[in-house]
Amino acid sequence: MQRLAWLALIFALLFAICIVAPAFLNRQFPPYPLMKLGDVLDVVTPLVLISFYWLLFQINQDHTSNHKETLVFLGLAALWVEGQGMYLAANSISSSDQGHIRQ
Repeated sequence: MQRLAWLALIFALLFAICIVAPAFLNRQFPPYPLMKLGDVLDVVTPLVLISFYWLLFQINQDHTSNHKETLVFLGLAALWVEGQGMYLAANSISSSDQGHIRQ
């Protein structure tokens, strides 16, 4: 139970940071100036959070997940990553359009 509480707390903090922080990171990403630091954090978000989702999914030592549960988890994770990718692409198009209009 103690491990679950710590994992849930860490997950909640990381979730809040990964969802809120990109809006405040408007500086250009030095290695690739067409991206912003917030975009970089958005790219890393699924990798970080899905890892914690998996740890929370596997927390119960008494219950081992069967193949169906694992496939459902992986399917939902894949859907989230696809959605995050569409969001990032649309966000980048919107950002580049606004920059083009200003010039």
